Amino acid sequence: MEGKTQTLLGAIKEFTGGQRDERVIALEMRDRLAAALRLPVLMKGEVSASLPSELDDDPVAWGVLFGWLFVHDLGKVVAETGFEEQ
Repeated sequence: MEGKTQTLLGAIKEFTGGQRDERVIALEMRDRLAAALRLPVLMKGEVSASLPSELDDDPVAWGVLFGWLFVHDLGKVVAETGFEEQ
């Protein structure tokens, strides 16, 4: 995931003239994905009351989460602030 994300961010950087380091952004995205993949374990522990139960085995909920994880930070290649709107 990290290598493909870095390639995608590099292409976005080239297309937009962005100046940020795509490797750093890809690492951030990888870390968020790793955290999301740990959610099922957390849902069985003490913090389960604060997590939405819809994530349990719902492919739609996971699809939304993964979709957000993979597109939210794409604009960071262009700008450190306001990247969500890029």
